[in-house]
Amino acid sequence: MQPKTQKLLSDIEQAAEFILKHATAVSLDDYVANDFLRLSVERQFEIIGEAARRILLSDPPVAVEIADLPQIVSFRNLIAHGYDEIDHARVLAIVRDELPALLERVRRLLGRRQ
Repeated sequence: MQPKTQKLLSDIEQAAEFILKHATAVSLDDYVANDFLRLSVERQFEIIGEAARRILLSDPPVAVEIADLPQIVSFRNLIAHGYDEIDHARVLAIVRDELPALLERVRRLLGRRQ
């Protein structure tokens, strides 16, 4: 694994940890009403998606180890460019249903277990 890839995986790990810490137990109504939380979560998803895009381009052998990297990049693009079309219920569903698995895969690639 390239050193650059390790940094990108670490960025994904940190962003995912932030999201899970702050948004896992939040109701949809509270999430929508809390601009600071919502914008923070969206920014962390942008970081995850951009790091995923860079891994796809620079380290294909690692990229194949992470399922759904193209969809992660697409989600980042939606948040960044389609900000007015974000489905907040879908964001929270991703937080609860998909992000923990991504975090586990990233930790495995980094040689971490938590």
